[in-house]
Formats: sequence, structure tokens, C-alpha cells
Amino acid sequence: MIGGKLYPSVDGETKGQRTAGGLSKPRFGVNEPKHGKEDEKNEPHVGGNTWAGGTGGSDTAGLGGRGGPYRLDKGHTVHQVSEADKQISAEAKERAAKMAKAALEQRMKDIKMGKAEFASYERLRQAVQLQVTQLKQILNEIMNRSHERRWIKNQSQGEFDDTKIVDGLTGDKLVFKRRADSPEAQNSTGNEKVAKKRLQFVMDVSGSMYRFNSQDRRLERMLEAALLILSSISNNSTVEYSISGHSGDSADIDFVPFNTPQASQEKFQFQVLQKMVAHSQFCMAGDNTLEAASIAIDNILRSSSSSSLEEDTENQRYVFILSDANFRRYGIHSTDILKVINKDPRVQVHFLLIASLGDEAEQLIKSLPQGQVHLCYESTDLPAVFKKILTTYGGAFDLN
Repeated sequence: MIGGKLYPSVDGETKGQRTAGGLSKPRFGVNEPKHGKEDEKNEPHVGGNTWAGGTGGSDTAGLGGRGGPYRLDKGHTVHQVSEADKQISAEAKERAAKMAKAALEQRMKDIKMGKAEFASYERLRQAVQLQVTQLKQILNEIMNRSHERRWIKNQSQGEFDDTKIVDGLTGDKLVFKRRADSPEAQNSTGNEKVAKKRLQFVMDVSGSMYRFNSQDRRLERMLEAALLILSSISNNSTVEYSISGHSGDSADIDFVPFNTPQASQEKFQFQVLQKMVAHSQFCMAGDNTLEAASIAIDNILRSSSSSSLEEDTENQRYVFILSDANFRRYGIHSTDILKVINKDPRVQVHFLLIASLGDEAEQLIKSLPQGQVHLCYESTDLPAVFKKILTTYGGAFDLN
């Protein structure tokens, strides 16, 4: 029994035990995973093994319990089983994983966009409408700056550079400057060719996103971020992007490949969001953040025809890892993250932390190079963060 004042169970079954602090002591052992019975009244159920959407119990779909096949949030206060009570056999984990996989496959088949689904999509769309406008303006400004003509210095002819007076007196011949297209707007032959920014977004669809969404809206904010990306960047001639995901089951979930033409369509966008929720709900516990980041770096480089860093100047590449910073639980340290950030100098890698357990996110920022990790606790923060990254940390243009 976990220490603390005891309360009877509220699910009408044999009286169980749970503490006032929200910890639950399950009354039943782990047997077979199941969805559980549906309660038409949607009353809270704690510590049992009967009802779907209960918390702190065994075997059924819910939150905070053990041995259940997948997460299911019915909107109730979550009572959490302790880490000691949460330990179950490998066989029980395997049975739950098998049922979760089947449920995810069925959910993928069932995804559609009816009236109720459209209402949910519209709510998310309105939440990021202002940010979509802001990010579109930022990207358009970047595109316009790429065409500007600039002063090229250290030339043998052209207009005399006033900052080179002393150099000229000492016999230096390269004291002139001339106007020319910016390097980003030219290829090696001098013909206009705007360099693209290639962006890969790696979204956190791990179980903790679903589990803790009721506490801080982390899953909803991740969905808002995804919709912001889909609505702002689609059909932009200077930016190519893709969206992948990572969970306890996989380090490379393909949501939106590069150059997906239907990415700007509302139905497609909502289906992407639904798939993200489904993965977070049905995946097993675990963390593949570092593996996902490494795969994303490889993916964004795969289209390059040159293996030489010196020759590869045409495109600017960025990988954005969105995460809830749940790293300590899985033994991930700042040194591990730094290795991924520095994996390939041709790719700018940035971690965008949209949630935190305690002060974990803040401590991570202090232990890593400035500008590589960013706090984004609200979707309203994202346009400014993207602008800072694309125009400061490796970007070619100063838009301030």
C-alpha cells in the first residue's frame, strides 16, 4: 500500500485503496488486456479492471494503470499506479502490445472527416489562424530577400569601396565593390536559381503526449503546431518540407513526405492530425527521440547528389524535433542530444520543447549550445521561433 489517506473506490466494485495525492492501488492483478465495458453515464472509475476509460486500474483501456492495451481518456482526474505496481510480466506486455497494434490498424482504416470531425478541425484551425498568417509573411519575406541585389566586395573593378582606402594605398588591387544578385539567388553559372530551405519536422506522438494532455494540453499544442506547418508552408516555392513522427513503437512514422501535393487540402490535414492522435493513444511506452532525429537527418540529405560538404551549397537543411522533454525517464542525457545535433554540419538540428516534466526542459536548454533548443509552451510562440532559426542560426537573411 502506498502511504497516504485511504479512500474507497468510486467504481462501485470491491472497495479499493488510493491516496489523496492521486496514486492508485489496483485491486486486481494483471490478466488479459481488454477495452472494457462502456459506461453510458461516463462516471469515474478508479483501481478496477472492468470499465473502459478508468484510471489507475488493471487490464482495461484507460490512463494511469497497468496491463491495458492502450490509452483512453474519458475526461476524468487521473489516478496513477506507482512505478513498483506498474511492473508486469513480459508476456502481459506482449499481449497488450498485440491488441494495441490491432486497434491502431483498425483506427487507421476508420479515419474520416464527418461533421463532428470537421468541427474539431475547425477549432484547431481557428486557434492557429493568426500564427499561420505570421509564418506565411516570414516565409514570403525570406523568398523576397533571396532575390535582392547586394554589394559584392573585394573586386578588381567596379565602384571604389570607401572602407578600402588604406588597402588601396598599400597597393591592394581588390578595393572595388559591385552590385550583384545574392549568392542564394545564383547557381554556379550565374543564372538565377533560388536556394530552397528543406525542412523536416519530427513530431512527438509518444504515449506521454496523450497521457499528460489533460494536464497541460501538450498533445493539442503539438496538433496545433502540425496544422500551422501544413497551412503555412504548403505551396511555398522556396521551402520543401516533410513531417514524420516518433513514439515508443517507431522512430520513423511517415505522416507527410516531401512534395505532397494534397498537403494543403483540409481533409488531408485533418487525417494527418487524427493519425498523430491514434499513434499517441495506441503506442507502447518508450522513447525513440534520438533515433528519430538521426533518421530525419539522413532522410533530408538523401536527395543530395553531392557527398562533399564544400560542394553542397545549394540547399539549406533544417530538422526540427518537437518533444515533450520526457528524457530522464529513459536515460537520455544532454550529451546524447548534442551528438545528434552535431551529426552532420550540412543540417541544422533544433529541438522545440512543447512541454516539460518539472524543470527538465529548462535544465536542458542550459546544458546545450545556445540557439539549438527552444521552449515553445504555446503555439503562439512558434512563428517567432521559426523566424529566429531560419534567419539567425544558419539562415542567410536578416529580417529584423
